[in-house]
Amino acid sequence: MSSGVTGGNWSFAGWPTGAQALAAVLLSQRRKCPGWLVVLGSVRQQEELAGEIESWGGQCLVIPEAFRGSETVKADPDLEAEWFGSLAALLGKERPSLVLVTQRVLSESFPSRAWVQGAIRTLKREDRLDPLQLVEELVHGGYRDWE
Repeated sequence: MSSGVTGGNWSFAGWPTGAQALAAVLLSQRRKCPGWLVVLGSVRQQEELAGEIESWGGQCLVIPEAFRGSETVKADPDLEAEWFGSLAALLGKERPSLVLVTQRVLSESFPSRAWVQGAIRTLKREDRLDPLQLVEELVHGGYRDWE
């Protein structure tokens, strides 16, 4: 690996998962590179690599596949929140240096940057909030009572 290499596609597909994780951790720590996008074939591979990266002391952002529901199955609000939270993390002040996605994630449609930034509401412990206004903001943001 040359320190002068920028951009392009690198493949570690033939390597064991642990070696791929170590390479990802080491590459993500390079100061000259703004970040790495790792594309995996399945959710299982994504979860395994994320676990290995964590065991090597690295940090990564996992963008899960979004399930929007269907006519017969409601979308899981927890999974939707995880998906939205990962998108918000991409726009934060401290952007992740290592992002794991599946091929399916790359083919999904995403909300605009402005929509994600406008939908973020940060609450702090010392905040004084009007409970009714907070409920209105949550309802406007898409939260519903699931009975």
